[in-house]
Amino acid sequence: MRRRFARVVPPATVCYTHHMGCGGNRPRVGGVQRVVRTVGVGLACALVAGCGGGVVGTPVAELWDPCSLPAEVLEGVGVEPGVVDSTDKVLEPAGRWRTCTFRGSNSVRWTIFSTDTSYTSVRSNPSAREPRDTRFGDRDAVIYKGPTDAVLAECFVALPTSTGAIEVKIADTDGDADWPQLCDQAESAVRALLSYLPR
Repeated sequence: MRRRFARVVPPATVCYTHHMGCGGNRPRVGGVQRVVRTVGVGLACALVAGCGGGVVGTPVAELWDPCSLPAEVLEGVGVEPGVVDSTDKVLEPAGRWRTCTFRGSNSVRWTIFSTDTSYTSVRSNPSAREPRDTRFGDRDAVIYKGPTDAVLAECFVALPTSTGAIEVKIADTDGDADWPQLCDQAESAVRALLSYLPR
């Protein structure tokens, strides 16, 4: 009788921005800052659904894709519609994250995040500096600075959604940003994008 051997699935390397309090490295070419982490896919597969057969547990709502924003809407806030980078990863313990990064003017980069991590968790992230609660119409929001970095200035705007949260980040990769101006720009962009963002 022939034996069948299970194929060993190697770990997968996933990259995500450091703003979830995970530390970080310097931006790579193109200005997208990354953190590299290894996840044991074989183990995760075994724990979730046994790598085959029927689906186990409650179906998870599909995350909104930030790369789906219309080109003309992006251009309206000063963002080039061509995608610089995108990810769709499950990060432990930070949940699932979908991201889309676009090029702005000069050294500015825009990244839009969609996550099933709760808005409360995003709001209380210890790496969020000087959080300021605000509202966009009938929606709660928080504006905050990213972690201190000598060569990267970041401002975030986060809003709750039915599946977790979304964030809009503006990053100045030459480190010379005027913080109030950077956060004002991010806030103005969210107001302009609001009707296209999930609730």
